[in-house]
Amino acid sequence: MLIEANNVTKAFGAFKAVDDASVSVEEGDILGLIGPNGAGKSTFFNCLTGDLPVTSGTVTFNNADVTRLPPEARARLGLARTFQVPLTFESMSVLDNATIGARLGISERTARNHVSAVFSKLGVKTRAKAIVLARDVGFGTRRR
Repeated sequence: MLIEANNVTKAFGAFKAVDDASVSVEEGDILGLIGPNGAGKSTFFNCLTGDLPVTSGTVTFNNADVTRLPPEARARLGLARTFQVPLTFESMSVLDNATIGARLGISERTARNHVSAVFSKLGVKTRAKAIVLARDVGFGTRRR
């Protein structure tokens, strides 16, 4: 199992934003989580990624218990999230923005090599993105 959450609860005082939620996701799965505003979807994702500590329950990633790991440790293992509205460093290039995101515990050279490989896989020209500023690309390109 790639990601597994068992009986995750996140309480803020007496209010339970997430109450006994469980999910299993295998590699290659695509899973959607739907519900009305305030249903706890973002809170649940924040519990999975460690941005919020769970009140109770467990989270595993690649069969390792990550329940008490901070978000940066989970990200190093490969468990991270994106946000609905991408935040970029507007005056920096697209390449530099992506490199910052890849720098978690690795050298800049290794991060740039990784970003170049990802850009290639996505069909993005690395050289062009080294020149283009983040503020000059559209919303969809920022997300990608």
